[in-house]
Amino acid sequence: LARRGWSAARLAAGPIFVCLGVAGLILADGVPGMPKVGPWPSYWVMVTSFVGMAAFDTALHARQMLPPWLAKWKLGVSALIVSSLLLGVLKGQYLERNAHDLIMAQAMSED
Repeated sequence: LARRGWSAARLAAGPIFVCLGVAGLILADGVPGMPKVGPWPSYWVMVTSFVGMAAFDTALHARQMLPPWLAKWKLGVSALIVSSLLLGVLKGQYLERNAHDLIMAQAMSED
């Protein structure tokens, strides 16, 4: 079950994905001195990290370093999380656009 290069990659993957998660949270709160871009970059960082984790798990499973039942669970949970994040992006951008249109319509009617 242990392959030298893949075992090292497996050890490094955990801290890398934790750092990506922290980066996503930092981006969601905004970085002082940087332009305000909203929470959307954090969503894309999180989607990318979960897709990357699923790809890495698939590679580990192909090399028999991850049991089939665990691979199925991890891929299923990752798919659920990615779909939730993507729906959050779609819903949030729709609500943001709709709110902007309503504000602009209200401003036009007051003139």
